[in-house]
Amino acid sequence: MQSMTISPTKNVFFRKYKLPSVEDAGIYSRMTETSTTNRSEAVTRLIESADLVFRNSGAIPISVAEVACSAGVSRALVYAHFPNGEDLINAILDDAVDYFSTANVISIAGAVNFEKVTLELLDVYFEFLQKHSNLVHMVNIDSFMAGKLSRNYRMLRDGVLKRVARLARTEKSLPLNVSLSLVVLLASLADESARQVRAGSSVEMTHATMRAIATSMIEGISKYD
Repeated sequence: MQSMTISPTKNVFFRKYKLPSVEDAGIYSRMTETSTTNRSEAVTRLIESADLVFRNSGAIPISVAEVACSAGVSRALVYAHFPNGEDLINAILDDAVDYFSTANVISIAGAVNFEKVTLELLDVYFEFLQKHSNLVHMVNIDSFMAGKLSRNYRMLRDGVLKRVARLARTEKSLPLNVSLSLVVLLASLADESARQVRAGSSVEMTHATMRAIATSMIEGISKYD
């Protein structure tokens, strides 16, 4: 197989993203409760409706009018619980944090084999995206949420990215910015694969294809000279 070299991306995400310092020991164990705790049924329905609206429209900020229509409530009720567009988005992200924390993504990312870690994380992300929107990805590249993302979401995102990028840097001798580009590029495979499933493709076939492409990409990367 012909080898390939990954170049740093010019994506908005990388212009704003800074890798966290190495002071996270034990910090993720404190991220066990989010604002989803003791949430009312009405609020849960609003958040689920908001995620569905984004899944259908892909637009940030999420339309309050469409959320209200989807949930069968007034816009005033949506605003009563979520005064700002970022509050609604962060509530959806809190649900994602709960999902990924339950799936132990930080522990998975802390293993020592880059290919194995990547495939396991892709499996988790692919499963999540079959049930939810890809807002967890889009908030990183849309300027609307710049500086407004919840602390829990940022901690989880940065923790996973940092650990997997370090594995890529160590095993492939890649510069840090190239490692980050590679990790995000690989994550996009799950996003596209889930989109194919929503369009009617076989889950099993699409999942197998995603893993095969990821494996080929990782095995084909040459060490950075």
